[in-house]
Amino acid sequence: MTYKAAALAALLPAALVSGKAQSQDSAETYAEHGKGSVTVALGAAGFANAVVSYAPGDIAPVPAGANPTAALGPPDHRGSRNGGAWVSLGCGGALTLAFPEPGISDGLGADIYVFEAGREVEATMIAISRNGTDWIEIGPLPARRTAVDIADKADLGVSYPYLRLTDTGKACNSRFPGADIDAVAVISGMDDADTSENGAIPFAEGSASLSDAGAFAIKSAALRLLRTSPEAIEITGYISSAESVEVAEPEALAQARADAVRAYLALLPEAKGVTLLVRSAPDPAPPKGDIPGHRVELRLPE
Repeated sequence: MTYKAAALAALLPAALVSGKAQSQDSAETYAEHGKGSVTVALGAAGFANAVVSYAPGDIAPVPAGANPTAALGPPDHRGSRNGGAWVSLGCGGALTLAFPEPGISDGLGADIYVFEAGREVEATMIAISRNGTDWIEIGPLPARRTAVDIADKADLGVSYPYLRLTDTGKACNSRFPGADIDAVAVISGMDDADTSENGAIPFAEGSASLSDAGAFAIKSAALRLLRTSPEAIEITGYISSAESVEVAEPEALAQARADAVRAYLALLPEAKGVTLLVRSAPDPAPPKGDIPGHRVELRLPE
């Protein structure tokens, strides 16, 4: 029994067949039954939202564990042992999922979290892809805390919309053989990323070095703007009066921050062909709320 994207139309809502991104983008914490909780920076929009393919392998799970759409969206396993809230990979089986923008990318700390419904995590291999055809093998799913860091394998600044989970065929003696997948989320930058509505990129005070959290914020803000297919994006480094450390040349620091953002944006495939305009400017208003004075902003030119 093998499912392909076209054959899943009867099982999936239209938005999920197309891989359409969900609208929520605020951080939320999700409970994993019997294992604690996990914070997802993008909320519900950070979860896989489409099944690309599902092939349960030589020994398939019972029907209650063979619906691949159970792995979409936030986790909903509440302790039942009778299936329905998860999909089992089967003995040697594989499940390929797609994610909404901004997809999977290398960020701060772990980048992917797999919500596994079983008490023990069966041996499972993880792979990611830009196009669903060429795969980068990340390695095995950790046996305890199922958080995966792609830093050693992924290219900086590249988005990977596809993820594949493959059972290694070592746990086949049950009604639900293979790993039991409740949900899969992108968790890059969940501790520090700031993606405010006006596209503010935070920097450490007195520094023009771009952190992993800042890179995640840049990508999230840029992808919102790139959806409009702009000819140019304006990158403004604000000359801040709010630095708590002494800065000899604040205008030069603001320019250096804007240049750092431009260099990162230039690596994004989505930004190819888009003119990146860089400038520094006095802060138009005192910083307030969660918008730091020491920042760079992205916006479309007026």
